[in-house]
Order: sequence, then C-alpha cells, then structure tokens
Amino acid sequence: MNKPILITIITMSLIVTLALLASVVYLSSETQRQGGTQGSISHKLESRSKPAQVYEFMEESALDAVEDKEYEAAVGIFSAMRPLARGFTDKKRYLDCTEKLADLNLDKTENYAKASELFKELLQEKKESCSPKELASLKLRHGKAELGYGSYEGAIKILQEALGKITATGDKKLEADCNYSIADAKMYLHEWQAAVPYAEKALDLLLKNPQLGDKLELAKYYQELGICKFQIGRLVEAADLIEKSIALSKEAGKTEAELVADLRDLAWLYLSMGDKEKSKSYLEKVAELDSSDSSESSESTAEAYILRRF
Repeated sequence: MNKPILITIITMSLIVTLALLASVVYLSSETQRQGGTQGSISHKLESRSKPAQVYEFMEESALDAVEDKEYEAAVGIFSAMRPLARGFTDKKRYLDCTEKLADLNLDKTENYAKASELFKELLQEKKESCSPKELASLKLRHGKAELGYGSYEGAIKILQEALGKITATGDKKLEADCNYSIADAKMYLHEWQAAVPYAEKALDLLLKNPQLGDKLELAKYYQELGICKFQIGRLVEAADLIEKSIALSKEAGKTEAELVADLRDLAWLYLSMGDKEKSKSYLEKVAELDSSDSSESSESTAEAYILRRF
C-alpha cells in the first residue's frame, strides 16, 4: 500500500478512536448526572429502551457536549448515532445527525477531510429534497471543508458553483462568506490579483449590511483584502485596510499581543513604502512584544535587526 495513504488511514483511525473514547467518557458522566440530578436531562434512558428513546438520549447528550465545549465527545456521540439513525424509516434523523457531525468536524475539531466526506454525502442525499438556499449552504460548507483540507483548486470549483446558487437566493451573509472563502483559496495558490475582486466583494457586502457580522469578522475581511493589495504592490491601500483591521480588532477586545502578526505586516509594509517613521514605530512595538514572549529572542528577530540599522 502507498505509504502516505497508509499513514492517512492510521491517522484517521486514531482520530475516530479518540473521539469515540471521549464520547464514552462523556456519556458515562451524563448517566451519572442523570442519576444525581433528576430533571436536568429530559430524555431518560431506561434499562430497556426503544431505539427512538436511545437516539433521543444520545442526541441530547451530544448537544449538551457541544454546549460544554466537549467537541471530541460530541463528535464521538454523533458518529455512534449515525448507524442507529439509519434504522429509522424517516431519513430526516439520519440526515440531521450527519449534518451536525459535518459542522462539528468543519468548525470545531477541524477534521476537514471527514467534514468534506460528510458534506458530499449530504449533497447527494438531499439534492432532490432540500430548498435552493439549503443546497447552496451545504455546497458552501463543502467548499470550505475542501479549503481547510488543502484542496485549493477543488475548493474554488465547489465554491464558485456555490456562489452562483447563493446569489440566486439573495442571502448576503452566505454570499459574503463564499466570496471571502474563494479569495482565501486563491491566496493560498498565490493568485493574488485573482483574489482581489472576491475579497473586495466580500468586504463590500459586509459594509453595506453591517448586521451580517461583528467587528472581528469585519476586521478579518479588511485584513484579507489588505494582504491581497500588499502582494500586488498597492501599498497605500493595503496599509489603510490593515490599519482598519487592527483598529476594529482592538475595539472588539483583542490585545496588541494577539495582533502582533498584523502589526509586523504593517511595519514591513510601511518600510516598503519608504515611511521610516511609521515603520520604526511599528517595528519597535513588535520588538517590544517579541521581547516579552519567551519563545522569541528580542536580539535575533528581523525587526530588532532592522531597528539597529535605522
């Protein structure tokens, strides 16, 4: 067997095993909680329960695990629920369970390969029955899973198909998300110029519809477009965009230590523009933050070296 494929299979098996172990531990604690605090769990598990009762108990436990941020446990429980859900005449439970599992793998545990596999299955199973908006959303999430997995060209193809469907629904939130994701994939391929229109469209949608995202999300969109503009040499525009991204992030509560990568980009950007004073100001801030980080040596960083030469 091809060695990389074998390694992938072993890795996936370990992930599934760990998730199932986490789910067993969580279910055990849920059973103890049920015994100790009557009424805290609405679906009680009897010594001999019907499949529907077992499913409801497991579903409630999985949703509680998500609320408790026990994501590996939730993944394990939902994974164990899927074979049980297949036994019901109504496929809705199976599809709902699969979609929750896919979203967890995409957004929480970052198991993008599994998420992509599950979204692909959902698209096949629901293509005749779901609404245009639901189909567009599934396709968007499938594309984002491919993007996370590193299949950038495949992600772009899926996301562009999704964008056409999303635009037809008129959902501006999904449209902004899809444009952002396409730009992201093109940036990974170093297709900076091609990424710009998508990044611009994503930001424009959020600015025109501020209810669609919070300050951190808007900051993320400013940052993406700023990086694109930096890479294609539109430095003044890039600096303005990244400045706005940093300001919004600070307003949302992020510290300068959390924003050191953005501050570093801005320092080099101003140096590229020939603005020594602004570059020096940001370089000093980055060097100061690096010196307080035990993993960085303030004497050996590029920023500290350039500062000594000013």
